[in-house]
Amino acid sequence: PQCIDSILAQTNPDFELLILDDGSTDTSGSIADHYARVDCRVRVIHQPNGGLAHARNAALQNAQGEWLTFVDADDWLETTYLSYLVSLRDTFACGLIACNHWIEAPRGAVTRFPQGREPRLFSYAEAGENILYHRAPDVSAWGKLYNRALFHGLAYPDGKLFEDTYLIADLLNAAGSITVGFTPQYHYRFLENSISKSVSSEHLWDFMDAVDHMAASL
Repeated sequence: PQCIDSILAQTNPDFELLILDDGSTDTSGSIADHYARVDCRVRVIHQPNGGLAHARNAALQNAQGEWLTFVDADDWLETTYLSYLVSLRDTFACGLIACNHWIEAPRGAVTRFPQGREPRLFSYAEAGENILYHRAPDVSAWGKLYNRALFHGLAYPDGKLFEDTYLIADLLNAAGSITVGFTPQYHYRFLENSISKSVSSEHLWDFMDAVDHMAASL
């Protein structure tokens, strides 16, 4: 509910909220259905568990809007998240926009990148180099606004982890540039038992494959 409530409270109310219930075994599916009954902007898709990449691809196939953004279910947004990204889109006339985010850890919250910098447009080459050196932008699928045309011919690698690392270079290549705003608008909940923090040794090959693909594409 914290995640969904933060989305429905956006100061920019003109959006569709598509919730993917990827075979959940708790009450997430029924919670999502409740929101669909009380808010006409909410649409729910229930499907057998296929993993995060499969869920993102299903969202891409079913979303109706021209502009897309991902939010993970354990995270939440500032109420100005959409307005902020849309304002950067309009200012820089760019098809790929990212914002800074808060990392919400048990010991307190810190921002991923320093605040106070002016938003700016990075070329494909600049953004690629920055990613490799852990500077802005990052590889996360969430915290970004995409023109859906960028995904033409692209999909997240089904059945693999680190799907966002795998696809970020392809999306940058399709966009040609990315606008980055340094005001944090997204709250990323850092959990020690999250998918990316608790992978088995065999899944490290997914990470290596994703990094190889990203580096080759850059």
